Amino acid sequence: MRTGGNRIAAPMKRILGLDPVDIEVELLLEAIYRRWGNDFRDYSLSASKRRICRFVEVEKLSSISELQGKVLRDPPLSGAPPSGIDH
Repeated sequence: MRTGGNRIAAPMKRILGLDPVDIEVELLLEAIYRRWGNDFRDYSLSASKRRICRFVEVEKLSSISELQGKVLRDPPLSGAPPSGIDH
């Protein structure tokens, strides 16, 4: 996506500079929204990252991507996202 000359459009600049963990968090939040309808995408990225990383650690998952796979494929226990993510 380019705008005049060789400048990258503002939305792409924001995306290109993200840390890989930030990308995983955003993809997880998008997966939760698309799969279960719970929209946490406008929450603070740093707060979401902190909570999700803690949840991954407590659940002994290898990565946020592993959690995303569970969100997409595993049936929810109560129809809500795993506790610890939504608080």
